[in-house]
Amino acid sequence: MPVEFFGTNATTITYQYDTQGMVVASSANWITTTTTTTTVNVVPWPTPAWQQAWQPPPRVVPQPRWHDTEEVRAERRARREAAYAEAAASRVAAQVRAEETLLRLLPEAERAHYQDRQLIRVRGSAGGLYEIERGYQQNVYAIDEAGRRTERLCAHPHMYDNEGGSLPYEDAMIAQLLQLRHDEPAFLTVANRTRLRAAY
Repeated sequence: MPVEFFGTNATTITYQYDTQGMVVASSANWITTTTTTTTVNVVPWPTPAWQQAWQPPPRVVPQPRWHDTEEVRAERRARREAAYAEAAASRVAAQVRAEETLLRLLPEAERAHYQDRQLIRVRGSAGGLYEIERGYQQNVYAIDEAGRRTERLCAHPHMYDNEGGSLPYEDAMIAQLLQLRHDEPAFLTVANRTRLRAAY
């Protein structure tokens, strides 16, 4: 009964079994008994046909950047610097527009005060008096009639977009100014408020 196996070398192995299925061969002579002979053909593995039919896909090795030429690195650096310069110019233009808008919202006296001290004084819709410093957080102060600061307030619009850009400070100040002018109680409701130990 020939049976094929996969192995490393091709050869023929002959076994003798008794009626119980036990091997009855010795290194010197076959044991005299009723036997059955089984021939096993060992086939080499892997076969040449299998090797030809299956080939692993070629491995793609990414080229490290240090293999880039100087021209490629210079081009990448130029693109990065151009993008930085464009973003910086866009921020400057946005800040200029925001400051122009803020100054148009201020009376003449407050406009000069802001340009001199980067500070806005505003009367709220409920009668409170406030100062808004240039910035966007913890930059609003409640003051008394003598001009002394009694409380620090923090409320501002969302300043950042999904691409990492940010609003100019003047845009946040416009939002704070308009909120205090037209709905002071709503501003005080959402603001984080800190009493100052000594008015100054």
